[in-house]
Amino acid sequence: MFDQHQMFPSFIDLTNSLLDVDKPSESGVVSYDSLYQSNNFSITSIEDDIHSYDDLMNEVTQILLIKKVPFEATELDIVYMLANFGKIHDLYLVRQRGQAFVEFKDLSSAKVCYETAKKVQLMLKGFPVSIHATGKTKIVKTQGYVNQPSRYLVASFATETEIITTLIVNKVLGAYGNILKIELFPGSPTLAYVEMEDIAAAIRAKEELDNTTYFKVINIRVDYSNEYLFNQALESKLHFYSTLKVQPQTKPKSNPIIHDAHDDSLLDLDKVEKPTSQDLDKPSKEGSNTVMVKNLPKDITLKQLFRLFSCFGNVMKIKIFFSNPENALVEFQDAAQASTAKSYLNNCPIRGRQIAVSISKNPIIINIPYIPEGHKYLADFSNSKEHRYRIAGSKNCNNIARPSPVLHLSNLCEDKHEDFYIKLFEGCGEIKKILPLKGKSKGMLVEMANTSQAVEVLINFHNYDIDTKFLKVSFSKYHTIRYHQQ
Repeated sequence: MFDQHQMFPSFIDLTNSLLDVDKPSESGVVSYDSLYQSNNFSITSIEDDIHSYDDLMNEVTQILLIKKVPFEATELDIVYMLANFGKIHDLYLVRQRGQAFVEFKDLSSAKVCYETAKKVQLMLKGFPVSIHATGKTKIVKTQGYVNQPSRYLVASFATETEIITTLIVNKVLGAYGNILKIELFPGSPTLAYVEMEDIAAAIRAKEELDNTTYFKVINIRVDYSNEYLFNQALESKLHFYSTLKVQPQTKPKSNPIIHDAHDDSLLDLDKVEKPTSQDLDKPSKEGSNTVMVKNLPKDITLKQLFRLFSCFGNVMKIKIFFSNPENALVEFQDAAQASTAKSYLNNCPIRGRQIAVSISKNPIIINIPYIPEGHKYLADFSNSKEHRYRIAGSKNCNNIARPSPVLHLSNLCEDKHEDFYIKLFEGCGEIKKILPLKGKSKGMLVEMANTSQAVEVLINFHNYDIDTKFLKVSFSKYHTIRYHQQ
């Protein structure tokens, strides 16, 4: 205790200095200027001693803490502020607390930054910030820290004429900084996991390359990754190729997609029980739960695709190709549902086109843990409440039907009549016939002029909110309405 007290003798001196103000003059009036100077000197000395205490308690390492970071400041702003001191290896901005952890590439750069900040006031977005030692050797980020700036990038290269190699990736991304490691996952598109030397290079590459075309033949998408996902990608690739060595007769996949589950979970997909639909074709022997969809209208949305394909199984995820929006991948809950969708939707007419549906070789199509809401090309519907076949063996499994001009409507509002639905669907095409159904649950058959118009009604109005009741739309087994059937 005595040694610690002797380390800070200035605190006692400062206390005395606060009391030792100028004595009153002969007139008895206190000199306020001298009092202000004395207090100002004391406060400044206290701040200096606290800074010295920081030096003693936390050793200066490669990781420094920036405090009083303005809320509007970005990672790139911090990089620019510290660029003169050295290369920044990593950065973690905690915006809610107004703090940022910065890891320099070497210790000397961190020490220069720290010593300079004690003598010169650093400014960020016009506001003063302070630099502190942390004593830390590694920046620990929360698990939810995804899709945020980091040294790790995942780049997607989509092209129909070029073969993507590490030389091309290095030429494209290497223009922004040194690259430490590149791992390629060939396919369409080709994925490249890239570790940059410093975070500034990664940020510049992301901002300038994302959604661009290289030499007019390669469409590039760039997203941030993190160290965990980067290492997971490398382990997945090693596991994939080790499997090929154990089983040399196995034909390599064209696009080994990274996923969290083990490959063993995909081996028994051929044994999945068939749906109870009478017209169901046999499940595909390929054992994939994903279908490839081609020749789609360019203006179709992820939600509309989900509603269409959900008629034939529980859709988990959908990916529309950025380089070619006419193609998409749809992932189902199991292989049997994917086979059903292929059988019933292949050559289905929609908006003047006929889509082509085939079984994909890729069992899992999206390998990122978090998809931002409202993403134009990716969507995760795993937890959607609109799944039609959540209950195994339900009557919905027996009512699966091919797309036809006749639609079956259910969960109708009792106060809504035929004229309401005629007006509701008029933007989708011509309604030829309407037949109200009798029974316990109120329903209705609606016949459109053709199958394409019926598809348009389904993808736009299934689960449509009508006075807090959600309209259910599905394809009917009838291809035309005959009034005498009632």
